[in-house]
Amino acid sequence: MTKTEAMAGDAMAMPAWQTLELTDVKTGKAFKLADYHGKTVYVELMATWCPNCKKQLGYVTAAKKQLANNNIVYVALSVESDLAPAKLAKYAANTKYDLQFAVLNAKGLKAFSDAFGRSALNPPSTPHFIIRPDGTNTELSTGFETADVLVTTLSAIK
Repeated sequence: MTKTEAMAGDAMAMPAWQTLELTDVKTGKAFKLADYHGKTVYVELMATWCPNCKKQLGYVTAAKKQLANNNIVYVALSVESDLAPAKLAKYAANTKYDLQFAVLNAKGLKAFSDAFGRSALNPPSTPHFIIRPDGTNTELSTGFETADVLVTTLSAIK
């Protein structure tokens, strides 16, 4: 059990990255990853300038279509802290990625770096992880995962 997993059992001790206030760039509504307790949450850290991110987000979108499961939430977090939310919303619309997008601010970048290490903030490595319905999370993964692999992985999360 990771430190994050141990802390997730106690709502008062949730890790900082789960309680960050984020803004959905498409709707303007505030949310926290912790809001999705009871659901599986796939989190991809990305950048709009990153071709690897584009490829991986395409796989994520394809997996979402294959699963068609309302109990899984897909969140893409831009590590470009100075990116205007409207630009990220335009990126999401232009690429047709049906995911929830938000921009991490400096506090968010620090929280993810503290929890997962500096590789979490390296978009070309396609950093991603899954939050389980109980609030615990997988380790940070890097590298491409095809839609088929994501479908298998997400389907196995209980």
